[in-house]
Amino acid sequence: MITVASLDRPLTWEFRHHIVATAFAADNTLAFALGNGSLELVSGLPNRPSLSVPVHAGAILCLAAAPADSFFCTGGDDAGVRRIGVDGSLADCTAERGGWVGSLLLARSGLAFANGREVHWRPFGSGNSLRLSHPSTAAGLAIDPKGKRLAVAHYNGVSLWWTASSQGTAKLLPWRGSHTAVTWSPDGTYVISATQENELHGWRLADGYDFRMAGYPRKVRSFAWAQRGHWLATSGADTIVLWPFRGRNGPMDQEPNEIAVDGGIVTAVAAHPAGDLIAAGMEDGAVWLAHIANNARLLLRPGKGAAVTALAWSRDGTLLAAGTDQGEALRWQQN
Repeated sequence: MITVASLDRPLTWEFRHHIVATAFAADNTLAFALGNGSLELVSGLPNRPSLSVPVHAGAILCLAAAPADSFFCTGGDDAGVRRIGVDGSLADCTAERGGWVGSLLLARSGLAFANGREVHWRPFGSGNSLRLSHPSTAAGLAIDPKGKRLAVAHYNGVSLWWTASSQGTAKLLPWRGSHTAVTWSPDGTYVISATQENELHGWRLADGYDFRMAGYPRKVRSFAWAQRGHWLATSGADTIVLWPFRGRNGPMDQEPNEIAVDGGIVTAVAAHPAGDLIAAGMEDGAVWLAHIANNARLLLRPGKGAAVTALAWSRDGTLLAAGTDQGEALRWQQN
């Protein structure tokens, strides 16, 4: 079990710009995406400065790390998508014009990114590139565990596409209102979206049954699957909200587990890749660890006024990174 005593004091950096997202590459190189368009790469070694890579003419809007390789991809408000190696090497992934890239994902099978109403799929290896059109702006992307179906959140629902089909049509999972983000359960059973109405909406794919997960005072902007998909942790409340997904009915007719934390509203969550540990960032800058099994809470960082906007674990679960809206960056390591 990871405890505060098992974590080193964090390494810290001051980037002086809003941190949009953070992610670890497969070799544990850490990236912070900034609102000024640069990507900061840090090895985490003492006394080694970060490598600043100018990536976009404008803000970086999204960041993803390759699942099994040592590179990152970013999308920006200049409509570009870039591939950045851990050595700082830079390459264009698209020549789109106009709009912005507000969401992207990297899967083992390919790259997907959203530009306005269109989502572009670029397979790695064999397969066709796809341009998938939607009735409104594509606001969130997720891929199923097998890497074969793409979920796209937009107004009035979520569209599901087969990535191997060049002429297929989408299956619509309908629900009124604006859907701003989407996630696919690790077992492929459920698709869950966040909405503008301060709630989540879910669909059980086997029979299309849909359900609401409500009661949030703020919009849910961050969610993470924990314990191999048994729990869905979310932001948006003054507690860490964990919805149960055991059994055929998932969270239907069940109350969530809520872990009390101080610091106002939870703004970011990240699930440990192997254990039952949840990291939570707060609107006052505090960072907490919580154990799902017993709701034990551990304060890693007290609130300092700048909201936590980014949170991520390394693939092996030994490193935790956080970033704030004022450019403060931190990285803890298990000793």
